Amino acid sequence: MEKPNGKWRIRYTALLAMWIAYCFLQLDRQKTTILMPIISKELGLDHAQIGILVGTFTLIFATMQFISGYIVNKVGLKRIMALSLLGFSVSTWWTGFVTGFDSFMLRYTIFGWFEGLNPPAAVQLVSRWFPKRERGKASAVWATTWVITPIWAPIVAVTLMNATSWRWVFGFCALGGIPALLLVKYLIFDRPEQYHFNGKVMPEYELEEIYEDDIAEEQKKNPGKVITYKDVIKKKDGQALKVTDVYKNVSIWFLGLAAFFHNTLFWGMNIWLPLYLTEVHKYNMTTMALLVGLFNLAGAIGQFLCGAVSDRVGVRRPFMIASNLLSVICMILFVALIKPGTPIVLTASLLIITGFFLNMHWAVQAALSSELTSPDLGSVAIGVVNGMAQYGSAAAGYVTGFLVYTNAQGATVYTNAFIYWGLSALVASIFVYLIKEKSRKVADDTFLIVNTNV
Repeated sequence: MEKPNGKWRIRYTALLAMWIAYCFLQLDRQKTTILMPIISKELGLDHAQIGILVGTFTLIFATMQFISGYIVNKVGLKRIMALSLLGFSVSTWWTGFVTGFDSFMLRYTIFGWFEGLNPPAAVQLVSRWFPKRERGKASAVWATTWVITPIWAPIVAVTLMNATSWRWVFGFCALGGIPALLLVKYLIFDRPEQYHFNGKVMPEYELEEIYEDDIAEEQKKNPGKVITYKDVIKKKDGQALKVTDVYKNVSIWFLGLAAFFHNTLFWGMNIWLPLYLTEVHKYNMTTMALLVGLFNLAGAIGQFLCGAVSDRVGVRRPFMIASNLLSVICMILFVALIKPGTPIVLTASLLIITGFFLNMHWAVQAALSSELTSPDLGSVAIGVVNGMAQYGSAAAGYVTGFLVYTNAQGATVYTNAFIYWGLSALVASIFVYLIKEKSRKVADDTFLIVNTNV
């Protein structure tokens, strides 16, 4: 079947639309973290209350992952994405009116419910719209939303706050849900063969690419017949999906436990880094925002490179182990080297290195979750994995809030937090080691169980 000379595909447009939409979802989470030093001061929140707020949000968010994975499979990813964005806009607007801990808690609870709907839908799109040889890169692109957004969100949030107030920031950002909803409406569909926009439909050559793994598998079973994407779609339409297969897969649960402990480190750093930089190092809001931006820019690069290389190599697991073990070293360096008064160049350098290594885990985790089961059950698999990951986020919020303390000299100390995050990364690497991974042999697109121990 003849293909066009250009390399751009409609599936890349759908991925870009989802990326932009998810950036807006991440905007609320990131700008709230950036503005927390100002918000907490005005509302009179202490460290323990901040930890409870963030922990409760992630607890609700995590629980919704398990439910959403099943709902996406029944209702469709397009509708769930739209509902999630609508909930984002309403709850973000509402935040500008909170008056204290109780109202903030209610707002965080509702926002956690709506944002928790989206990740399984996003992974379902990647697993359905992309062949296995591209899922690492596609997952990496999606995953960069929570490291790219923190690069520009601090600048936008602080600029708007300085021009108005922190309450107005939430009102302005709520408007971002409108263009995101339009992108979902016109460019995202439950399955690639359903695509239609401006009189165009998904071309046959691209459907052959998307379903190439299924075509190859069916061709082996039927060597005397030429299999096309139409045969694959017909079989999928008549095939009953067994959700219980996901819950019986031991490797899914090992991946979920690895995600729990890695997310303890990941969101521990993301949630508390702005407060750490302003309280311990006494940086102003602008300097803090720039350092957080560098941390996340390095993370975006780490995610994409790791996703691309793992696609080429054909395995995911060794990259996740490396990400966690290298992050352990970074946590040790924070405790040993970074003190109040440490030159900003050294602090910035370690933040960049940590951001790179820490985020290597994410792209391959998202890709692996759908590869451990059927692509059509990707939303259920990521619901389990990401749900457990977000329980780790909740733990990071609750526990870190009590580990950070003020010493006799009146200085805020984060040493125990870095130790806690480092130990979490070490445990994560152990659970990744236990996963049985299916590796794609690039040469002939066959799939075999291989030993990827490192």
